[in-house]
Amino acid sequence: MKELAYTLKSKGRHMPRQRFQRPEVRKMGAGRKQQWGCDYFLYQQQDGKEKRIHKVGRFGLCARVSKAKAQQDCDAFMGKVNSGAVVADASMTLAQWWEQFKLVRGSRWSRNTSDAYDSTWTVHIAPAVGSVRLEDFNKLTIDRLLLKLAGAGCGEQLVQRVLVLLHAMFEEALDNDVLPKNPCRKVARPRCKPAEETRPLTVDEVHRLWGCLEGQDYLIFRTMILCGLRPNECFALKRDDLTGAFIRIDQSVDRDGFGPPKNGRTRYAPVPESLQAELGAWLKTRPPQPDALLFAAPRGGVIADRLYGRDILERSREASKIADLTFRQCRTTYGTLFPGDVKDLQTVMGHHSAAFTLNTYRKALPDRTAAATEDLDARLSNVVPIRKGA
Repeated sequence: MKELAYTLKSKGRHMPRQRFQRPEVRKMGAGRKQQWGCDYFLYQQQDGKEKRIHKVGRFGLCARVSKAKAQQDCDAFMGKVNSGAVVADASMTLAQWWEQFKLVRGSRWSRNTSDAYDSTWTVHIAPAVGSVRLEDFNKLTIDRLLLKLAGAGCGEQLVQRVLVLLHAMFEEALDNDVLPKNPCRKVARPRCKPAEETRPLTVDEVHRLWGCLEGQDYLIFRTMILCGLRPNECFALKRDDLTGAFIRIDQSVDRDGFGPPKNGRTRYAPVPESLQAELGAWLKTRPPQPDALLFAAPRGGVIADRLYGRDILERSREASKIADLTFRQCRTTYGTLFPGDVKDLQTVMGHHSAAFTLNTYRKALPDRTAAATEDLDARLSNVVPIRKGA
């Protein structure tokens, strides 16, 4: 009878093994970096067969977390595992972690920041280390990536952005107990190609540019150079943004239409009387609605910097014979030639500090330096007797 019962049981349909797991935490590692951890398993279907994958969960340094607290965190973690939920752990690849990181952090980024990080990840990080598991990263891995980028001729700004993005990704992994430490913590940016500075236009080039343009192209460059606007802020201007002697800058063109300016704050730029008159005459040719665009693409839509804006630049370069002309040069020209107080310049340009305005947009001019030196000599010569040589 017992033999028959055994035979029936062995040939019958078996219930699948229960997947409930409750491991006990144990010490992992050695020295000051010793952590509380546990071993557990994930069951996945691969090629029609069930495969058991060994995983390790970590729950804090032994020196900082008691075993009871670690066991409590472990039980909560295993509750997610037993429920079948997707759980992040150190065996994830960097590409898999990027998807979770972007989901959490991406909602806080501005449109420009999101575009810059997406491009940095897609072009420079994912092809090199996207398939590497989080637990396999160390300082050497990051150093080698940055040295490779520097050796390929990438500039300081790009290499620094790669380092900042990786540091933020690993810091998020650290905060979520996915990793015990951040492999970017002591990484320093290698020596790489210095960033190319945007030169300002000379006074003669400004006159030549304005003299060879007409209509909307002329007014766009006049507005950018005399008011210090970014191109996407200029293209977002509407009729009701002209408030007499000032232009209100409260929007910027982005991929979704319009968004806030780069720093998120509304600012006002003074408009010289000559430009006020020119824009007043231009408005007579534009739709009368308060929200009508001041400058528009041929079909009446928004000017995109990389689409119709590129056509404007090409026409202007050819007409003015300024081969390296860019919209950014207009803003740099304003920052360099503005004769007033630096604090006023910072406010009009919408920067977070006067130091940033000076370092980035205020370029040295030999003529201005020479004139200032002559002025200094004239003032000192009036109060200090000049001793004539023998």
